[in-house]
Amino acid sequence: MKLKNLEVFQAVQFMKELQQQPWPVKTSLAVGDLSKALADAWEVPDKVRSGLVSQHAKELPNKILPEHENWPAFAAEYNELMDTEIDIDFVKVTLPMEVNGQEPVISHNAIEALKPFAAFAG
Repeated sequence: MKLKNLEVFQAVQFMKELQQQPWPVKTSLAVGDLSKALADAWEVPDKVRSGLVSQHAKELPNKILPEHENWPAFAAEYNELMDTEIDIDFVKVTLPMEVNGQEPVISHNAIEALKPFAAFAG
């Protein structure tokens, strides 16, 4: 499936939420396979992103601070990177609505970021 690097980046950021849930065994294995596929797909774009950051900006935890004079170049290249489509081979994961009688605790942001990759049954 063709997806933008931005979609893969966002999904990678939220995979831990899925991995921390007490899913049934088959769902846990499917989530693990998806996590690996996303990590593999993000490996090269992440190296490019890191290069852009080191060239044009400073990176703090959860924040990128571009150098003022480098902002236009950084923004243009970063946007180009994130808008680039890549092919990623994965199986969309179907998640149960309940696990042991309880709904999984997954943030709204995670659900939105993972929509191309996972869906709740039902």
